[in-house]
Amino acid sequence: MKKLSVFPIGFAFAGCFLGVGCMSGEETYQFFGTFGLSGIAGVLAAVTALVLLNLLIAYIVRKTGDARIDHVVVGTSNKTLLALTGTFEMLVFFGTYVVTAADAGALLEMLTGLRGAHIWGAFLFCFLISVIAIRGITGLVQLFSAVVPVLVLAAFVSSLVTVIKNPSFDFTPSAAVHPLIPNAALGALTFTSYNVFCSIGVLCPIGLQSKSKKSIVLGTVFGGILLALQMLGVFSALAAVPETTAESLPMLAVVGALSPVLSYLYAVLLFCSMAGASLACLIPTVTYFSEHNKFLCRHGAFLTFALSFIAFLFSCFGFADLLGTLFSSFGYAALLAMFGILFHALRLATGKQ
Repeated sequence: MKKLSVFPIGFAFAGCFLGVGCMSGEETYQFFGTFGLSGIAGVLAAVTALVLLNLLIAYIVRKTGDARIDHVVVGTSNKTLLALTGTFEMLVFFGTYVVTAADAGALLEMLTGLRGAHIWGAFLFCFLISVIAIRGITGLVQLFSAVVPVLVLAAFVSSLVTVIKNPSFDFTPSAAVHPLIPNAALGALTFTSYNVFCSIGVLCPIGLQSKSKKSIVLGTVFGGILLALQMLGVFSALAAVPETTAESLPMLAVVGALSPVLSYLYAVLLFCSMAGASLACLIPTVTYFSEHNKFLCRHGAFLTFALSFIAFLFSCFGFADLLGTLFSSFGYAALLAMFGILFHALRLATGKQ
């Protein structure tokens, strides 16, 4: 396999976090925008933490030669801890798939204006992702390399034009905040822990496939800059037109106000980011269960469609409601995984493993 250089690593890193909520603006708003100016510090803190944690993951993988996500987190051969970690990983992956399906349904409803279209949108999205997943996905990093630059550029340009046309910002903190995300500090903490754990299935192999340590460091920093630019751009656009935050997909409403035609193009980009995020979650989930059960190993297609149908049923609860509750809940639980990664890296650095 061809070794990864700086730019593919950077695009893969950024692509891990652009899929579900960042491109749509809903995740950025719920975790940071609701807190006004302090949310900007939250964004910068979260991106910095993501960069540092990815470097730790890459260090562990290169040091041990083991890219299995449960072993990277646990750092021991304790079967109970590995089983618990693997189970939680699957819950996070599946939960992300659920939220992304709901996101896709909300996208169709906003585009068509038809009441209840989010249900059909989520169903068709899950079906399409299943069809792709059972055929296997190769070159996920190449996919991110092709899509991420366009995603970041589109979001940044749309935000810049919106800010120029609406130069008065409203950074007033929202009176209604999610009970699990009461301030920007906890928003940054849960955003970081959840997103790292959700993306670890993509981040782990990068350590083994990178050309060198220098490539990992420069690529991760480059990806962090891309992610920060995108999130701060969205943050500013939503502050310029705060009425869009009432929508399930605020950035689509922002782009729609600029041009109805552009909104359809942005919707296509949103769909690409959703598809990439879903495949990065569904495929590891199917692989994990297949490795632990002979029946499921022989019936991978059945498992794929079954998981997708269950995800569709849960997605009917709605994207905005799911995102704040599910992501923040997983974020608190994933703090243990974050500490596990940190302690594993420290043990390796001190020669205790």
